[in-house]
Amino acid sequence: EIHKQTLCFCEFYQKNPDPSRSAVNCKACTHFANLFNRDDFYNLEEFSRDIKQLSESIDLLKLRLLGGEPFLIKNLDEYIDVARQALPKSKIVLVTNGLLLPATDKKIFESIRKNSVHISITEYPPTTKIKNQIVQILQEERIDYDFGKRVELFRLSFSHNFKMVDADKAISTCGSSFCRFLRHGKIYKCPLDALFYKYVEKFNLQGSIPSPMSADIYSKDLPLMLDSLDNAIDLCRLCTDKISEIPWQIDQNPRAENWIV
Repeated sequence: EIHKQTLCFCEFYQKNPDPSRSAVNCKACTHFANLFNRDDFYNLEEFSRDIKQLSESIDLLKLRLLGGEPFLIKNLDEYIDVARQALPKSKIVLVTNGLLLPATDKKIFESIRKNSVHISITEYPPTTKIKNQIVQILQEERIDYDFGKRVELFRLSFSHNFKMVDADKAISTCGSSFCRFLRHGKIYKCPLDALFYKYVEKFNLQGSIPSPMSADIYSKDLPLMLDSLDNAIDLCRLCTDKISEIPWQIDQNPRAENWIV
């Protein structure tokens, strides 16, 4: 059985030492990007293997390449080439804050253009300051792009004091409920479930911590496992069932409460 899926593929590339130029350290980031202090990403060989496997088992409508900030990886063009070779009919989207586009190597633009990759720019306040420059570069490079809604607020993820909530109600207010997330050979319901382990490690959480729920892309039961991700998972019971937002800001010294309503 071939499933139709849209997947997010997230990696954490080495942080830019100047946060005003990379803006990867957003407070309350749902990918916990500001908790990763070292490279933690697929090597190209593993990425190639997993993407090929997906191409044989899933009708992938769209693959979104995320970060951190994807333009921090020097051989991004190789990842793009691999993805397009395995997924000739899928839409491939690079999600970026755009701040590094003015310094991007020509070989990466060539790969983006050759492989018909779309760039989706998340417009944070620092992005707005150089928006005209970004537009000029992408137009000169003949790259297909769009700007999302300007980000001025960030949603908080977890309920107050991690109080258990109704999982179905939490899903109804969740912005990531159907953002299937690929990481090291497994597909997760959302980025939070895939990456919550880093939050647990960083802040030494005690007590009953939900185990992540994933679908192994190499399993013969993958279709059934993917179906199960449509339902509530254990982590949903810790997520907030209310929409609560804070002003967007860079956060170099994250604290556990930053993600909590």
